[in-house]
Amino acid sequence: EDMEENRTTEQIGRLSQHMSVSTLKCYREKSRIDAPSIRNLIYGRDVTKLMSEIWNGLSRDPIFRRSTKELSLDEKRAVTFTRLKRVVEYSLLPHEAMLNNAALVTAYMLAVMTYDPSLVTSYQ
Repeated sequence: EDMEENRTTEQIGRLSQHMSVSTLKCYREKSRIDAPSIRNLIYGRDVTKLMSEIWNGLSRDPIFRRSTKELSLDEKRAVTFTRLKRVVEYSLLPHEAMLNNAALVTAYMLAVMTYDPSLVTSYQ
């Protein structure tokens, strides 16, 4: 058994050495990643713009800053209610836009969920 195990280990070692020399290396060295373009390609410009607006708006608002202390359940509920009121006040996604592009609703929920997942369940 030990001989067979050693042989398998040697084979894995030779295989991993072979795999470390990639045939795609020259292409990888020439590539550049343009994150905004990739995001626009995957999600679309409207979705990317909405998510960016939401994240920028919420990041500037002190209500959405994370607490440094552990909150009680009642305190968490109060914070969530205050945040929910603020999200509604911002009206970041008008009803007409929701009806015209369903992907914006998903983007809205994902962006808001980044700050506080309980907001998404409360808002529905």
